[in-house]
Amino acid sequence: MKTVILAEKPSQAKAYADAFSVKARHKTHIDLNPCSTFPSGAIITWGIRHLVELKEPKEYQK
Repeated sequence: MKTVILAEKPSQAKAYADAFSVKARHKTHIDLNPCSTFPSGAIITWGIRHLVELKEPKEYQK
């Protein structure tokens, strides 16, 4: 089973991938070769917009 790493944005994903041996770069993700950290390899992908956001202040209970 491969590990999936979710980066905040494409540039952050590239920075993560630069620390490892890259198997292939795709439009939506980067495949990493197997290594001691990820014996089965890994996939790095990223978000483009916020995936989670806080509620409006008035929505929180006091």
